[in-house]
Amino acid sequence: MEKIQELIKKLDNKLPSSFEKRIDGYNKLTERLKLAQSEHDAEPTEQSEESLAQIQEYFDDVQQDFIEDLEDLIEKRAKEEKETPPAPAPDPIPAEVIEEKEEKSGMGFLGIAIGALLLVGSAGAINYFNKNR
Repeated sequence: MEKIQELIKKLDNKLPSSFEKRIDGYNKLTERLKLAQSEHDAEPTEQSEESLAQIQEYFDDVQQDFIEDLEDLIEKRAKEEKETPPAPAPDPIPAEVIEEKEEKSGMGFLGIAIGALLLVGSAGAINYFNKNR
């Protein structure tokens, strides 16, 4: 378990959900192994010894597979970090460009105001001429 904890720390405790489920399964298997060990210690029989040996063998296999998968994940993340360079910082915007944008936005407002006046005026003219027919 110590090796697994070290590998998880190397991953900054950021694991995919599938690994989270495997950790839960690993913890349940650890509890089952402890239970089998305590039963064997309480009444040592051939059957309890065989059962304990089978659980221990399965536990060792699961633990080794989990360690290998964590090591592969560490290598994969390290490779991804090397391949993807950090994003370059954006260039600062010169003050002249900001001033130009401010001027343009003022002209945009003036254009909207004139357009609204023309729209209201034309609607009023259409209404006037419709009534005088």
